[in-house]
Amino acid sequence: NGFKTVVDIDLLGTFNTFRASYDLIRKPGASLIAITAGQAVNPTIMQIHACAAKAGVNQVIRVLAMEWGPEG
Repeated sequence: NGFKTVVDIDLLGTFNTFRASYDLIRKPGASLIAITAGQAVNPTIMQIHACAAKAGVNQVIRVLAMEWGPEG
């Protein structure tokens, strides 16, 4: 349950927030910030939940930048 909870909050929460903000960030000068952590790129013992979730957040941000960036 702990693993799923962290993934739901960190990864799905970030994705859902960004998706819900899509219309707002299309305005000039708008931006979104995602909070991540060192565990996204540095494996840490007993932190598999945080490592997986934060690495997922990093990739969500990269992919959305590629998909949404050309639209402004």
